[in-house]
Amino acid sequence: MKLIVFQSRIHRQRGASLIIGLLFLIVLTLLGVTSMSKAVMEEKVVHNQRDTSVAMQSAESGLKDIETWLNTQPVRPLTVAMGGTVVKDNGTYSGQTVNTQTAAWWTANGIQYGALTTNVAPLPNVASQPRIVTQQLAWVPDNLGMATNYAEQAGVAYYEVSAQGAGQNAATRVTLQSVYAKRFN
Repeated sequence: MKLIVFQSRIHRQRGASLIIGLLFLIVLTLLGVTSMSKAVMEEKVVHNQRDTSVAMQSAESGLKDIETWLNTQPVRPLTVAMGGTVVKDNGTYSGQTVNTQTAAWWTANGIQYGALTTNVAPLPNVASQPRIVTQQLAWVPDNLGMATNYAEQAGVAYYEVSAQGAGQNAATRVTLQSVYAKRFN
């Protein structure tokens, strides 16, 4: 009988496939972490854009509110120097524009949204209601003769209307301005 001897071929394994597998796993992990941090950053950007949009819409509501009030006035509103409370005098804040004023200045000098018009509900989802400042820029009478009564003088009044709105975050603020002209007869 013949005896067959099997020799085992034992090769010394070096673990190359294990190292390649671990490197591949590290690369996949880094890609996953990078994409997650990018997604979180994009989420923050979208949230900030939405908050700025809410603040802008809030400020636009403030502009519309005061323009509606000015439009319903049968006679030209008195300026602060003449005893009025809503319309500032020309040059009241000529040192600084309303864009650079602090929130405390807006609280002290501005009128809150809805304070002058009726049937205005408070704006939802904002940190604070918009504040509005109105300044009379010019009065252009129809004739140069002196009127006997302030209310009888016909002409066009030009107003600079400024409104500051807040987003859902109180730190998000947008200031808008417009010039509004109103004819008084």
